[in-house]
Amino acid sequence: MPSPNSRTFLLFLLALTDIQSCLAAPPLAPNSTTQECSCYQAASNREALFLNHQFFDFRPLANQPFASNLTAPPPIDNSQDGGIEPLSSPFFDTGSFGDYFIPASWSTNVSEVSPVSMVNSHQNVYLTRDSLDSPVHLTLRTNRLASFQSASGLQTTETAYMHASIRIRARVAGSPGACAGIFTYINDEQESDIEILTRDDRSTMRATNQPGVDPNGNVIPEASTPITISQPGGTTNGSWTDWNDYQLNWLPGRSEWLINGVSKLNKTYGVPTEPSNIQIRIWSDGSSWPGNMTVGGLATLDIEWIDLVYNTSREAPEGTCKTVCTVDNFAREPTPQANSSFVPSMLFSAVFAGLCLLTASVRAQGSTSAEPSVPTGRPIPGDYTGALRPQIHYSPPRGFMNDPNGMFLDPEGVYHLYYQYNPTDIVAGNQHWGHATSRDLYTWVNQPIAIYPSGAEGEGIFSGSSVIDVNNTSGFFPNQTNGVVAFYTLHTTEEETQDIAYSTDGGYTFTKYANNPVISINSKQFRDPKVIWYPATQQWVMVIAYAQEFVIGIYTSPNLTTWTHASNFSRYGLLGLQYECPNLVQIPTLSNVSIENPLEQSNIASSDMFVLVISINPGAPLGGSIAQYFPGTFNGTHFTPVDQAARIADFGKDNYAGQFFYGIPPTSPQISMAWASNWQYSQVVPTGQLENFRSAMSLPRYNVLANTTRGDYTLVSIPYDLSPLYSSTSSLANSSSLANSSLLYDYSSTVPSGAITFNMTITSIPLANATGSANFTFMSSVTGESIRGGFYLGGDVPFFIDRGRIRGFDNPFFTDKFSTNNLINQDTQTFRLQVVIDRSILEVFLDNGLRSATTTFFPQGMLDTLIISTRELSPGVQVSAEVFGLNSAWASLEHSNGTVAGNMTMAGQRVRRNTLGHISL
Repeated sequence: MPSPNSRTFLLFLLALTDIQSCLAAPPLAPNSTTQECSCYQAASNREALFLNHQFFDFRPLANQPFASNLTAPPPIDNSQDGGIEPLSSPFFDTGSFGDYFIPASWSTNVSEVSPVSMVNSHQNVYLTRDSLDSPVHLTLRTNRLASFQSASGLQTTETAYMHASIRIRARVAGSPGACAGIFTYINDEQESDIEILTRDDRSTMRATNQPGVDPNGNVIPEASTPITISQPGGTTNGSWTDWNDYQLNWLPGRSEWLINGVSKLNKTYGVPTEPSNIQIRIWSDGSSWPGNMTVGGLATLDIEWIDLVYNTSREAPEGTCKTVCTVDNFAREPTPQANSSFVPSMLFSAVFAGLCLLTASVRAQGSTSAEPSVPTGRPIPGDYTGALRPQIHYSPPRGFMNDPNGMFLDPEGVYHLYYQYNPTDIVAGNQHWGHATSRDLYTWVNQPIAIYPSGAEGEGIFSGSSVIDVNNTSGFFPNQTNGVVAFYTLHTTEEETQDIAYSTDGGYTFTKYANNPVISINSKQFRDPKVIWYPATQQWVMVIAYAQEFVIGIYTSPNLTTWTHASNFSRYGLLGLQYECPNLVQIPTLSNVSIENPLEQSNIASSDMFVLVISINPGAPLGGSIAQYFPGTFNGTHFTPVDQAARIADFGKDNYAGQFFYGIPPTSPQISMAWASNWQYSQVVPTGQLENFRSAMSLPRYNVLANTTRGDYTLVSIPYDLSPLYSSTSSLANSSSLANSSLLYDYSSTVPSGAITFNMTITSIPLANATGSANFTFMSSVTGESIRGGFYLGGDVPFFIDRGRIRGFDNPFFTDKFSTNNLINQDTQTFRLQVVIDRSILEVFLDNGLRSATTTFFPQGMLDTLIISTRELSPGVQVSAEVFGLNSAWASLEHSNGTVAGNMTMAGQRVRRNTLGHISL
């Protein structure tokens, strides 16, 4: 293997050879957009060569049938609607335009420098025309309401642009107090902008590079420069209210601004040096940069076309620039005959490739080194309307998902779920970290893939965890308190090592650490790091599985990059054939688990207890995979269990590799989610071939410890609050006198989601010689299939679940019946049951979560009828039940065609802007 110095020299020679091959290209083929173009250059600046070209022309859409009825949609009037309302046209999420640009849906809060909250709305992005004789154009709108500013923008799904020439034909109109323009963006110090302020003279545009202020808050004069808009020819002043060609050239070491083909300014200050995305926006937040728009005011940015040539930060492919094409006059020529698959008469031309420019820096390995079939920098769309698709449980947009990874709660109240993900198939393999975010743990927004394998044969990004490095112990996050570090197992054909990647934007994009791995022991069975902060020693702690040695290793670190082995936890509980996915968490205890609302704050006691969770696969008692837990104490280096017992977390067969969210205070109930499947059959269940996805996550659960009869230190699992999903404020069906009776409810027409929950309470159960049973059945009125469960109040008080009457999936390992035992509380003489069903997942919670089970099932017909019944109960026993419908968490995100497009969120867009109107943390 070459030394680092010789390797750098070889890379330099290779890069130099590639540049020489580009410079030795054949003569230009003017205005060519055919497939013969292997490189592009802007006629206004022939020093730079680019390998990619995109051109979006909205004008020819005037020939489409829908163009005769183009009207501006009404603006939102409620800030809570921003980003969740439907797109104004399917144009924006179908075809090629929807693949490369997505409407912004983020918002900002009021701050010291931004007196008005801002909400980006899909309703502010629309197609329109001045008259029936005029071409169609795209409009972005911002308007001022009494309590907030409604804004809009487009952002590219690609986040790895590395130098570009960006050109739009546009005009601006409306009230003072808005900022319109083009932005390259990755953070507040890596930004180059064209900006038009509607408070400025109409002949003035701003050319800006970041940062706009120094560390002391003083404005940097070189950052923003006013430019006079000139008409074509450059001799007469123009106005931003007229149509003009605006161009931003982002080049190595230099930014250039042009108006109507005339170069206006070159700037070497603040030129971006990191991969970025591109945004076109119009906005205001009342700050001093755009100004504070008067309530009722409105401004628009109209765009006829977008022309973009660019390179990305990904590695260049083999080959040379055989034909170089110029594009500056492209939009002024008749529409070329090229790839018109976008929409009829809509031109889209793009050649995917890598760099032809030499970037004179060597970076840490990026997290977006993806194979061509895997989208980078944009969320993967999914169809969530299938009959088997869960509506309140998280499932991936398409492809195969397994273990939850890296879960944390960020400082803004957003839950981040990463997960093992194969975006290219419906079986495991090609492992990435998928990503979704939520504020309520039910309504999830699909984000772009977070971490990618490098593309080496057999490489995968296996399971792990994430932390927030508040104190910058790693050194990755100067002047930042929300930096995220992800730990994952890098699986290769030779070894499993522990690697890290860090995120400066709150966990949305990651950079792989240049000095990976951080732990290597030359083992092929060493994986799944879970990291926590241990305040008493001011150290980070990692638990990790030596999988086939049945050992959980404990490591410590002061800085997240240097790790020291501290101790081992070996051969406890069920062994199966290997340990996987350990979790360690400090957890509070309940004073009384039997009260009606056990999670009342007064009933939760802080505790020094920890829980160590270990998953095993294969070898579970029911077959395949399962999770077990050990309550105990932890001193920063050693975990000591309270006993040798193996406690099972879930008595069903579809709950594995559960993980706790990092960032929940140890005095509060911890929150966990698990993979709702089993390795014995997860890769063959019918959702794959029928609906192009496999697997879902369990419900989010509150977790606490409780001491019970013959059950010291039981891990309690209670569903996270479902009431915000209730389809109505009152129950759909209920009975307070269900003893030796039944309740039937047909929800086929009242609950479109097919998801419901019911609660049953049985009181006054005799302390001795109790008799009778309580049962429930969900069935299909079309096929007669059913899944059922029940509780016997006598004997050893068993509870059962039976999925054997479902006919949509048959497999020898798909065990059809499960049971547990649940003693009646001697003090309360009460039994409580909560059941949640969600199209193809059933979860049950006994006695406030002392026992729980997760069960998947795959019916041929949708279940639509619930029957709750009791019989042969002892005299005096009382039974009540309530049934609630649950709204789909996906329906509000779906387009009219059923597709959920997801979102691209950037942490910098959720924080305030400085006096120049640019993002600052």
